[in-house]
Amino acid sequence: MKDSLVKALAFFLSVMLVLALLPSAFAAFAEQPGDYTGGSIDPATGEPIDPQPHTHTGGTATCHTKAVCEVCGEDYGDYDSANHDGIEQAWSSDKDGHWHLCTGCQLKVGEQAHTLGWCIKTPATEDTDGLKAEYCTVCGYETGKTEVIPATGPVTIGDVNGDKLINNQDLTMLFQSVSGMNVTANEKASDVNGDKTVNNQDIARLFRYLTGWVNSLN
Repeated sequence: MKDSLVKALAFFLSVMLVLALLPSAFAAFAEQPGDYTGGSIDPATGEPIDPQPHTHTGGTATCHTKAVCEVCGEDYGDYDSANHDGIEQAWSSDKDGHWHLCTGCQLKVGEQAHTLGWCIKTPATEDTDGLKAEYCTVCGYETGKTEVIPATGPVTIGDVNGDKLINNQDLTMLFQSVSGMNVTANEKASDVNGDKTVNNQDIARLFRYLTGWVNSLN
């Protein structure tokens, strides 16, 4: 009888001890880093400082990175295909068009067709043909198409466009040439005042000649 009473008391005490330890055991289990659902993490211990569940917030997604939660530091959400970073300033191009390359997602940004024009590769002289090439005036892509610029033959001072006449069309082309526009002005004919330099003084001299202020271009 005494042995039975001792065993019963021992069992009762064992049950009470287990019940007393259960809350702390569950708490320790709940605080394991692998089960953490939000809050700040102590970098030294890896334990949660504020183990409260939360909705991810803050940060900015790009075309190749997700937003970073400002609370827990985790990536979340989707990529933003419209928010490109690392866009190259230089144009990339092929025969169909040009674009800026996004180094993050490799997408062609701002793709558009070429705007074609001509550039002088070799100016024509009195006795030597020149050469011009077709290219894109936006990105500089050359199509490979070229054309010969016929030798000018004897040059008439003031005949800037080489049509064997001296008129307002020459004045317009001379102005465009001095302004830096890409025109095929004959350099020798453009040196109206003969000082070996083509500038505003030549424009003024040709203007005075065409309006009758002076009788010759020499």
